[in-house]
Amino acid sequence: MLQQDFGLLCLNTHKNNQRAAFQRFFRAQTHHLPLDIVLFQEAAFSGEDFFLDQFCYEAAPNLQVKGRYYGVLNASDTRVLDASPLLSFTQEVFIKTHKSALITYYPLPGATHDASTDSHSLCVANIHAINFKGLKEYQAEVSLLAEALCHHRGPMIVAGDFNSWSTRRELTLQQFCHALELRPIHFQHPHLIKRFMGHPLDHIFYRGLSLHHASCLSSSRFSDHNMLYAQFRLDTRQHLLHFN
Repeated sequence: MLQQDFGLLCLNTHKNNQRAAFQRFFRAQTHHLPLDIVLFQEAAFSGEDFFLDQFCYEAAPNLQVKGRYYGVLNASDTRVLDASPLLSFTQEVFIKTHKSALITYYPLPGATHDASTDSHSLCVANIHAINFKGLKEYQAEVSLLAEALCHHRGPMIVAGDFNSWSTRRELTLQQFCHALELRPIHFQHPHLIKRFMGHPLDHIFYRGLSLHHASCLSSSRFSDHNMLYAQFRLDTRQHLLHFN
């Protein structure tokens, strides 16, 4: 199960995560960081072990090409209680693919059973949101994720590439966070967060946890996005009082 203090990293890998050069770079960039959960968007996977020792992964593909799958991937150094994939209602305009999200649950210290949707587990959602569609379709996808998460009573992290490139899309995310009582993270080195027309695309939201540190790490050698890193402390007593 998770330790009291744990680290989480989020990155759109631009389909490069199975390249040996990317893996060497990733290890070098993160070797000094506590790292327990890794969330990739645009990840490549084919049933092989995750490249970090003692990590396992769950994935939700939205594309298959020549025996290799692509989508979102959640890796962790602790066991997964449950995993639920989601596919967008609509397809992207150009490549005609759906977008995917993945919700995973991890046991908290002191948990007495394996129920994945109660206060004794951490819920982590990883999303690569729809991009080349209108606001109505975007709102529908965010609502789909909110509906999948709304019954969880424990601590929660929602992260990924939200393609929040307009004021109205950002407002949709604010409403999503308000409904689930999620807080946004404000990162060190925010200039490294990928933006479009001034709007950040990548986010990490959380609740029921204490945030120790949050920063952006450059990964421009391999992706047009940069890594978001956050270190949390579990604070289950505070969360139980608030949500039960």
